[in-house]
Amino acid sequence: MLKLKPDRTRDTVGQISFCSLPFTKLILNSYGDVSMCCHQLTQLGSIKGDTTVLELWNSSLAKEIRGETSKGNLHPVCTSSNSCPYILKDKPMGPHPMYRNAAYPTYLEICLPDKHCNIGGENPSEDNPACIMCKRNFEILDQEDVTDMLYEKAKPLMPYLTELCLLGVAEPFWKDAVFNMYEKVEFHRYKHHIRFTTNTNGTCLNERMAHRFFNETTYSSLSWSLDAATRETHIKLRRLDALDLVVENLRKWIELREDYGGKDNHKISIYNNINIINLHEMTQMVEMAVDIGVDYMIMLPTYEQNGIVKLGEMLLCEKNVGLFKEISEKAMERAGELGLDLRYQNRFDKVPPPFKEPKLVQLS
Repeated sequence: MLKLKPDRTRDTVGQISFCSLPFTKLILNSYGDVSMCCHQLTQLGSIKGDTTVLELWNSSLAKEIRGETSKGNLHPVCTSSNSCPYILKDKPMGPHPMYRNAAYPTYLEICLPDKHCNIGGENPSEDNPACIMCKRNFEILDQEDVTDMLYEKAKPLMPYLTELCLLGVAEPFWKDAVFNMYEKVEFHRYKHHIRFTTNTNGTCLNERMAHRFFNETTYSSLSWSLDAATRETHIKLRRLDALDLVVENLRKWIELREDYGGKDNHKISIYNNINIINLHEMTQMVEMAVDIGVDYMIMLPTYEQNGIVKLGEMLLCEKNVGLFKEISEKAMERAGELGLDLRYQNRFDKVPPPFKEPKLVQLS
């Protein structure tokens, strides 16, 4: 273990691995369960009750996952869902900074309740539906709001973090959720060494919100999920006629960040899920990203979220993989022509394995 106030230069080492997350990241989901990655359906355990976050971070299962990852292997926990990019991607080994002996995570993600979203509201219905590719459009489980408990459990980790994320199947800027978290974890004490990250649909991020955020956040990396290049497609996917509003908010955000350290302090990207509805707009999305002036762009195929998102052949599958491959290659070529940093988080030219209910992971 490390002293109370770590020296990040002295107390970090380079871990050789293809994936950094088992050595650096923890996710506290909205049910009180803990994992290292959103692709891990099998959890390390629950922090409800007396169990601390660090007890699970240093558990036998956590150490077993790190051991397999350091050997270049995917542990069964990492394939408990079918969405991990490394199931299909190469696994090049390289050094990743972590605390000595992985004593603490450096990256903490806290998830809001699944009901916390302005699109569809707390109880999506036919008259007020969630986004078409969101699991809230198919399944809303009744869940206890344990957010304050998650914040309380997270507070002891704050001195050790370099990155803090507020996410979940939710909109983090709705009802000032980001600022509520800042208050509960005393973010102001640590904001000069922690970068705040999240994904947002952008509808809430007006100029007033931007000024408040920049005043309370020294470093950030925000991904804006537009998922469309035209108004018509945005309405089909997001159920809102709001693309013009989101683009206006994004342009203003980029303009205002110049008064708060510019892109060195505040990174901005567009993060688009791709399915049959918006596949034909991939190249246009690239051109839009360049016109808006974001720092980079991420695209990935919409996935079924462990069998919950039932969109059938609208998702990447054997029948359409050739089309996904062709259009994604054209979009990447266009990005190269325009000088856009375009990243494909998952492959567009290969279909992921079918989802299977995970088996209980046995500890060695």
